[in-house]
Amino acid sequence: MSQQKITTPLVDAIKLDNGIIHEVYHPTNVTLEALEEHIAACRQAFGTEGCYLSDIRQLKSVCQQSRKHLANHSVAKASAVLVSSGFSTMVGNIFLKFNKPNFPTKLFTSKEKAMAWIEEQQAALKNT
Repeated sequence: MSQQKITTPLVDAIKLDNGIIHEVYHPTNVTLEALEEHIAACRQAFGTEGCYLSDIRQLKSVCQQSRKHLANHSVAKASAVLVSSGFSTMVGNIFLKFNKPNFPTKLFTSKEKAMAWIEEQQAALKNT
C-alpha cells in the first residue's frame, strides 16, 4: 500500500498503513491562518474521517485563536497528542478543558501509549 504524505508550513504528515495519520509539527508558532491552511490540506489529502497521532514536541507556541478554532474545525475524529513532559501534559490538559475539542483527545508522553490509545479510538469509531 502506498502511503499518503503531505507537508505544510506546520507539519509533515503521513497516513500509515493502519489508516492513522501521523503528523509531526515543525518548530514553529501556529497562527490561525497557517492552521486553516493545514486543516484544508489534511482534508484534501486524508478526508474527514481520520484518527491522528500528533507529535507537538517541537512546537513553539499556538495562539489562543488557533486552539479555539482547532477544537471545532479539525478534520480529526480522534487525536492522540504527543507532548514532551509531564508538565506539558498538565498544561495541555488545562487548555483542553477550556477549549473542549468536539472529538476524543488525549495527551501522552509515550509514543507507544499514544498509538495504542488512538488505535482503540479508531476501532471504536469503526464499530459505531
